[in-house]
This record gives sequence, C-alpha cells and structure tokens, in this order.
Amino acid sequence: MKIVKIEKKKLSEEIAEKLRQMIQSGELQHGEKLDSVPNLAEQFSVGKAAVREALSALSAVGLIEIKQGLGTFVKQPNEFTLPSLTLQGLVNIDQIKKIFEIRRILELGAARVAATNRTEEDLLGLETILDEMKQGINDKEIGEETDWKFHMSIAKSSNNNYIVDMLNSISSTIRATMYDSRKLWLFSNKKTAIQLIEEHEAIFYAIKQKDEQLVQQLMMEHLVGVEKGLIEFLNAKKEGEVK
Repeated sequence: MKIVKIEKKKLSEEIAEKLRQMIQSGELQHGEKLDSVPNLAEQFSVGKAAVREALSALSAVGLIEIKQGLGTFVKQPNEFTLPSLTLQGLVNIDQIKKIFEIRRILELGAARVAATNRTEEDLLGLETILDEMKQGINDKEIGEETDWKFHMSIAKSSNNNYIVDMLNSISSTIRATMYDSRKLWLFSNKKTAIQLIEEHEAIFYAIKQKDEQLVQQLMMEHLVGVEKGLIEFLNAKKEGEVK
C-alpha cells in the first residue's frame, strides 16, 4: 500500500481524511487489511498516537473494522457514511436535533421492549459494558466507544432483530455526527462522565427490574440531557468560549 506523506497539521484528521479518500475511491478495497499502526506511522511520518486516533475515527464512522489480534480491515462504504470526519464539517445544531429525534423514536421503544424481553445473558453484557465505562472514565476514546456499545446492547437486549437492524442502519451516521463532539464534551469533563455513567446505570437497573415505564422515562431524560449539552457545547465553541 503506497501512501503519500502528509504535512504535520492536525495529524489525525489529515490521516483519517486521506484513508477515507482511498477507501471511497476504491484504492483501498472492501475487506483489504491495512498496514500495522507502526508501518502506517512510518509511511505518514507521524507518531503512532496520531494513527491510532485516525483509525478510531474511521472505525466510529463505519469505514474500517478493528479486529483484535487480526488487524484492521476496510469495510464497505454505504449511504449512511458521511463524507467528512471533521467536527466543523459534520456537526451543526440542526443535525444534532434531527439525529436525536430519530434516537428518541428508536431508543425509547428499544428500551421498553428490552425491559420485557431481556435475558440474564443480556443483563450480564450490559453490566460488563458499564464496568468498562467506569474503568475508562479518563479515556475519551473508551468513553465514546462504551457509550455507544451500551445503547446498541439495549437494542440487542430487546431480542428483536428488526429493532437492532434499524438502529444499526443509522449507527454510522449517528457516530460520525457525534464523534468529535462526544469525545470532546461528554468525556472531557470528569464530573460529566460520572453523571453519564450514573444515568446509564439507572437505565440498566430499570431494564433489570423490567420496569417499562421507568426505563422509557430515564432514556428520554438521558437523551434530552445529552442533546442539550451538545448544543450548549457547540454554541460555546462557536462563540469562542471553548477551544
């Protein structure tokens, strides 16, 4: 795989954008294995941390799949994969409102059905993700990943494949739209991260208790709160109050 070296400016974004272009142009084919992180770092003339962050961004938007012990592989781009990976290009308030409208429609229903249909195995899976979330409270990447895993696991706990498929069909759009803002806002503040873990735990216990009404209420409050926080963050960023 031949890669042109890039200038050292916003390294992870530059790397992610270059790889995205190679995937969407067909230069990197579906199923093709990418070079290792050290090799990519050498080819791009950057540090390994920048490569890892770029790969994490590409994974978040569904362009690559990182398989533990096997490597990183190109996935098939689809109509839900957005064309840019930068916060400025992806996220605006109108997008956030529309995304959260969809999430409320899908996830409140998923949580209600999960409270009815969940198995002990489902509960164990959700509890494991909560533990990962707590252990990674100071890690923005882990925070973003476990947050989304928790919501997808609730859908899976509904044991209704149609619900899972519907949420999966827009997962790339949701994660692409939210990737940078979630990483920067949701887990840049430890107090906020703790609050979100507590909200996830409350949702988990409502599912465990099979309380359909409570879990819908908690999910609504959680999604509304996150949406409000993201909008406030972007407004502050626009006004130059945060960097």
